[in-house]
Amino acid sequence: MVPYVKILVFVLSYAESLEMVGDNKGKETHASPFYPYYPPPSSQAAGPSTGPHPPYPYPYYYPYPVQHEQGGPSRPPEVGATDPATATDKRQYIEPDGDNFNPSRPPIHMIRDIIKNKYDAPYLSWKKIPKPVRDMWFGEFQKEFRWLPEYSTRIRSNFERRGATRLRDMFTDIRKSGQRPNWIGEGVWADLSSAWATPEFIKMREQNKQNRASDCGGLGSSLHTGGSVPHTEHRRRLKAHLGREPTPLELHTRTHQHQADQQWVDEKSKKAHDDFLRVRESRQSTGEGSSSGSAHTSEYHTWSEVVGGRQRGRVYGMGSQAFAIEGSSYTSAFHDPSGAEESVSERVAALTREIEEMKRVQAREIEEMRKAQNEMQAELQSYRAGKQRKKDQQEQPSADSEDTDDD
Repeated sequence: MVPYVKILVFVLSYAESLEMVGDNKGKETHASPFYPYYPPPSSQAAGPSTGPHPPYPYPYYYPYPVQHEQGGPSRPPEVGATDPATATDKRQYIEPDGDNFNPSRPPIHMIRDIIKNKYDAPYLSWKKIPKPVRDMWFGEFQKEFRWLPEYSTRIRSNFERRGATRLRDMFTDIRKSGQRPNWIGEGVWADLSSAWATPEFIKMREQNKQNRASDCGGLGSSLHTGGSVPHTEHRRRLKAHLGREPTPLELHTRTHQHQADQQWVDEKSKKAHDDFLRVRESRQSTGEGSSSGSAHTSEYHTWSEVVGGRQRGRVYGMGSQAFAIEGSSYTSAFHDPSGAEESVSERVAALTREIEEMKRVQAREIEEMRKAQNEMQAELQSYRAGKQRKKDQQEQPSADSEDTDDD
């Protein structure tokens, strides 16, 4: 992290030196920036304009030094704990839970507040937000929450997932109302409105709408009764009610059956329930469900098999909760030894790939920072050389006048 700090110090000192010279007087800068604003390099073009409004100057931020290892103490807080680090750190402790957090509400609300407070350019989606900006937003998230260092990668991944979902939902509500919210500036709103009105964007929205409402296997669109509460939260509530971990069937029933009349929300959820019972009873009658070892098939594996396995990282009826099941001690309620070993191997392989990707990203960021530093050093040297030339030119007439006097 030392190189990051040195570069940031250099950037700030360089910016201050330019301000002292006064070369930038009269030039327009980004209005009310939440972070130090730096003009983009010559290689970065302004944001595209899709309407009568002038191109919006996207703010450029140098990479933010995210402190990945400052996520929290060496262990989660315990009742009566006297660890000085835990006692002085007032941030709320959280853990990853599937692609969400535990607890879930405070982090999600914080992500919403970060978006509202820091959204200062017409980014059409979360992926369009530059990584340095998302790094800064994650830095704001770190100010409110802490976690174990080994959770840092998953916390950041969940921050990205939840942020993308939250921003998409906020944009959906805004387009339905047709009104500019107070957290979006007028200039940004004009560009957003123009972009949303393009044929390409309208076509993409219609396609996504059709995909969400697609007929799943002739059984109609996929629905649930969980509302905005994630499956991870439903599992925790059901666990507290039952006094044990809920089975996949119990979780599916909780989120796909109306509590008032016990009716299934759609035909797909009813078919999944009936097929699971049929397969489970068939395996129990043949002895598969009671034996241990490789012949044993857990309830979770049976459920996953019946509904078609993972699709886009989710198992039908369980949402992203399938990830939490496979990646935690929750699997012990369902998994056989061979299944648990296979799950651990898959998780290790996934973490290995994730680490390699982080290394590649870090290498690219370091290279970009080096290039930026070299450009700034070249500009600074050019400025100093120009200043020296001006000084020499000012001194030259004085020397000529002295020679004339001597004659």
